[in-house]
Amino acid sequence: MENIAVIGAGASGLMAAVAAGRIVSGAGVSVYERNEKSGKKLLATGNGRCNISNAFAAPAFYHGENPNFVKNALTKFGAPKTLDLFLEMGLFCIEERGGRIFPRCKQSSAVLDALRGELARLNVSVSHQRYVTGVFAEKTGGFTVKTSDGQTRRHSKVIITCGGAAAPSTGSDGGGFKLLSALGHKIVPPAPAICQLKTDMTRTKSLRGVKVNCVITAFDGDRSLGVKAEGDALFTNYGLSGSAVFDISRVIAKAARPTLVLDFFAEYPEEELTASLRYRRERFARIECVDFLTGAVNKNLGRAIMKSVVSSRLSLPASALTDDDIRNAVETLKRFPIHVIGHNGWENAQTTAGGADTRDFDDATMQSRVTPGLYAAGEVLDVAGDCGGFNLQWAWSSGQLAGMSAAE
Repeated sequence: MENIAVIGAGASGLMAAVAAGRIVSGAGVSVYERNEKSGKKLLATGNGRCNISNAFAAPAFYHGENPNFVKNALTKFGAPKTLDLFLEMGLFCIEERGGRIFPRCKQSSAVLDALRGELARLNVSVSHQRYVTGVFAEKTGGFTVKTSDGQTRRHSKVIITCGGAAAPSTGSDGGGFKLLSALGHKIVPPAPAICQLKTDMTRTKSLRGVKVNCVITAFDGDRSLGVKAEGDALFTNYGLSGSAVFDISRVIAKAARPTLVLDFFAEYPEEELTASLRYRRERFARIECVDFLTGAVNKNLGRAIMKSVVSSRLSLPASALTDDDIRNAVETLKRFPIHVIGHNGWENAQTTAGGADTRDFDDATMQSRVTPGLYAAGEVLDVAGDCGGFNLQWAWSSGQLAGMSAAE
């Protein structure tokens, strides 16, 4: 009987195979991959540059029904140890803004080459175009793995790392959820995460192409969902994109009346902003009302806000602005509501919120509590990280922990 089967040669699967292969004979690790080549989704990350990790990776940046599940894996195999491992495999990395870590050569293919090279050194082979359709636990121990060509093979242990449902063209079509469900695991309903959102364009048609820094709060109708995100918001011809939108997109699918509220002046308390705009009315009394906010926010955004709040003609001087106009401008700058009508689809999502319930797995080993000898890692689990390298770090951390645990 072969020892360990790794199902899926994405980021977490390749790392699991490396970790297992370093402990057992390389011939004792079998990797199944449905695509013609490994790491198809990995090549597309970071716009081809591969945001390989984040220096600040910690549980606070991860989400799911059991958010503390990530702690052990990140503690044992966090960003520093991951970068040391990649350096051993010949990959030099560099840290950029916000702790984002990239290959120094800025090529995602270099990350894949490092992993492939290490697997070759360990004599671990990857069988491509081998689509696993079933994993069956045997009463006598071990597992039978069945592929779409009708072939079956026996393994003592299995690690499922075939991703979630985001970017299905890369091979992540939710197949891992079916495999785990058939083995008795609960699946938290998946939803697109780190994706663009479609919105009601009534108030934002004139803002296409405008990019602003803001704090976004998610609401279901008038009820706050208790989730905020800070970063860029980009107004597009379909709605919103940008890092802050990506980070908050995971909660929107569960809302009946999803609404985003944007704060363009999060660093200013309301009273302070009101006083500042009143002073601005006196200091720049002669400029036209329509341009009253130019220099405070993006010009097109400022004009759109003034058009929506000014009670008199926009061509009048700013000295004509009333205290009510100022209060309305402050209200709009601090609470700019946008109604969400959908997302840009699984194909445009970068990761999956939801997946295999992590309460069914031991966070110290990544082994199933339902089916001994079964492990899982990466996006197939109910773990969704923020934008900025956090999801790949989870793939490396969980893959390494699963591979080592299975091999030991």
